[in-house]
Amino acid sequence: MYGGSSPGGFSGPPNFILDVFPRDSLQDYEYRRSCFERAGVIEYVGVQDLGTPLVMWNCLVDGKFTPIEEDAAGFIRSTALPGLWIPMHALKGRDWSSIMAAIAQGISRRPHHEFMESIWTR
Repeated sequence: MYGGSSPGGFSGPPNFILDVFPRDSLQDYEYRRSCFERAGVIEYVGVQDLGTPLVMWNCLVDGKFTPIEEDAAGFIRSTALPGLWIPMHALKGRDWSSIMAAIAQGISRRPHHEFMESIWTR
């Protein structure tokens, strides 16, 4: 997504990476997680495509990925992408309409607009 701007566009590692793994294998998850951690990606999410998706949301804290859990309201609220609000009950139930509604609500908030402004004015 955004790792800083340069005259030719963006530079540096992305803020956010989402990986989807097949239902029969998480074989590359730990390797990819380690690579993205070393590269300085702010958030890395691995999702295994099971009947109820397995979600492994990681946030870079002091150079190391730390697992992120849902908040008291049942959401994961991205720090890398302000306004990306994912209701975990909806994700686990594959309720795409509820997920899109939560994101629409999140991106209507000031932190999202300030983030977007910072991308285009740097």
